[in-house]
Amino acid sequence: ACMIISANLKRHGLKGKVLFLVTKVPLANQQCEELKRHIKGARIISVTGESRHTLSAVLSTHEIVVCTAELLKNDLHTGNVLLEDISLIVFDECHHCKGQSTYSFIMTEYLKRKFKGGEIQLPQIVGLTASPGAGDSRKPN
Repeated sequence: ACMIISANLKRHGLKGKVLFLVTKVPLANQQCEELKRHIKGARIISVTGESRHTLSAVLSTHEIVVCTAELLKNDLHTGNVLLEDISLIVFDECHHCKGQSTYSFIMTEYLKRKFKGGEIQLPQIVGLTASPGAGDSRKPN
């Protein structure tokens, strides 16, 4: 993930904005510390519902924002954050992207914009999981 994030920031320069999404508050802090250890020279912050910062505010001052998916969902819904302003979204524990989950909402918004067409630049999407075969995919075909 760190190599993908670094390459994305290098490719996009000053316009590069990375969101690293997690499902739980403790994971936001944990992943933020790991990213700080492995990616030097980038401003990295963790934002959750317990933070005093808003997601839209830190996106203007930091290259990498680790946040709970619920924050992004809420800001997409209100229009405070636009997908077009982000160069990369990393979904940690992406096997949770199913049904009515927050991850599913975010990807639905992404697909709505993608299939609408036009000249909008959407973020690269990366999903991470340590649980291959989660859900209904437990048996090989």
